[in-house]
Amino acid sequence: GLINPHTMRPINDQQGEPNKKMVGIARTVQCTRPNDFLAVLRGLDEAKNGEVLVVNTLDSTRAVAGGLFLTECQRKQLGGIIIDGPMRDVSVLKKSPLLCYATSITPYSGTVQCAGETQ
Repeated sequence: GLINPHTMRPINDQQGEPNKKMVGIARTVQCTRPNDFLAVLRGLDEAKNGEVLVVNTLDSTRAVAGGLFLTECQRKQLGGIIIDGPMRDVSVLKKSPLLCYATSITPYSGTVQCAGETQ
């Protein structure tokens, strides 16, 4: 499905740059089971410099990304992250210069069982 613009929101404060733009080729990730983030890890592994990771979590209620994930995104110099689902480790996310959007926040992590699909 399409990302709901009414629930998608920035997770970090854009580090003093309120007009900062997220630009890059989309690296799409399709989870094949809710609450499972193995596909997200696979997408991150395949992502290249400047790409934006766009994740459909199938209405997950558990986080599919957090602080360590964001650190790796920064190391790979991705253009940003958009997750149609929850993220965790908000204190780390809020300090990051990498733009990240998600539909919700939870302290609970998902599982890693299904490889999912990436493009």
